[in-house]
Amino acid sequence: MTGPSSREIADAYLIHYRDKSPWTEWALDTVQGFTMYSQWEEAWQVLLAIATREEELGTEVLAYVAAGPLEDLVCRAGPDFIDRIEHEAKFNRQFGRMLTGVWLNGADPAVRERVEQFCQAFPHPIDE
Repeated sequence: MTGPSSREIADAYLIHYRDKSPWTEWALDTVQGFTMYSQWEEAWQVLLAIATREEELGTEVLAYVAAGPLEDLVCRAGPDFIDRIEHEAKFNRQFGRMLTGVWLNGADPAVRERVEQFCQAFPHPIDE
């Protein structure tokens, strides 16, 4: 028996953000578990599932994801993911905008520099 897909986790995570439903709290716990236990590939797949949704996500939602699992990924596993992060941000506007909401205090200096360079050139950052 397999668990929920990255898309199902992403959907429930966003529903939980919006409604704080106890029925979707499992998704929040799952995503937090991915980052707590350094399951970066799983966290990455959920982030992609969020960022590639057809509907445009609002600024508050993007900021919520940026300050949570994306920030954890950038700051704790950035050297291993920076190439993928930059590529996705360049070709996926929603992911790029989400990246502009990450606080880089704990990031590796080389990762911080690359993310800051991207964010400075991004036309509509979260904090504009």
